[in-house]
Amino acid sequence: MTISRLVRSGFLVVLVAGAGCSSTHIVPEAGSPEYADTDAARVQLIPWAPNRPYERLGEVIVEPAPSASWQEVDLELRNAAADLGGHAMYVVWDPSKRYSVVQVDPVESDRRSHYPPNGIVAVVIRFK
Repeated sequence: MTISRLVRSGFLVVLVAGAGCSSTHIVPEAGSPEYADTDAARVQLIPWAPNRPYERLGEVIVEPAPSASWQEVDLELRNAAADLGGHAMYVVWDPSKRYSVVQVDPVESDRRSHYPPNGIVAVVIRFK
């Protein structure tokens, strides 16, 4: 069973990165179809939700270790987004301000209380 299938079946997948010791949680969007993995190098980090049509695939939550570099966190986000079949992602939670642009979504504000205080949360999307 692939990681994507585990994610789609409702399991919360925890991946552990090597040197940075970051933990990554993939939370799939309920009812989202399963897509083949995409190339992590081609996953775009965009500043906010686009105006063109897209489908929301889920969220990626990275809790970086204090020693984790920005590049390691970025790679974790991209790899997890690729596992969901995403084309792009945008950051909605980053209290440490590692990313310069964080979209504030009032609909999602209820979830913020569940986000880890040192975590980074990105919404993974797939363009239509």
